[in-house]
Amino acid sequence: MAQASQAALGLVPSYVHALGVRVDGFDVTLVVQAPHGSPADRDQDVVDIAEDLRAFLGPDAHVATEVQASETRRLDTHDGVRWFFATRA
Repeated sequence: MAQASQAALGLVPSYVHALGVRVDGFDVTLVVQAPHGSPADRDQDVVDIAEDLRAFLGPDAHVATEVQASETRRLDTHDGVRWFFATRA
């Protein structure tokens, strides 16, 4: 999670509700919560966060990105995601 926070420094798009990571061994998923219709799945800043995370974790890690479309922030402590950024509600 520290590596994901570092990767996101200065890059979180203003429309993003929350950022987190889900880890399963060497499989790491960057989870982005954003409004419906936002460009999160193609935003260069989101791509850069994932690429920086990949660089921090090294060649054995597989980093994917998942966009969760929602009009409001939804953080669940039981969804397997470790949230490290959330907008103020």
